[in-house]
Amino acid sequence: MKLTINEQTAVRLLAIIALACLTALTFNLVYPGNTESSIPETQSQ
Repeated sequence: MKLTINEQTAVRLLAIIALACLTALTFNLVYPGNTESSIPETQSQ
């Protein structure tokens, strides 16, 4: 058991977080209706 295993798990966690962020961004782009509450422009108009 060396630190390399911990480094691999850390890299995997970072990759999962990055994928989660990308999926969230794509969801906001593909489904803008879900972000109506976060966008004040749609409410003002």
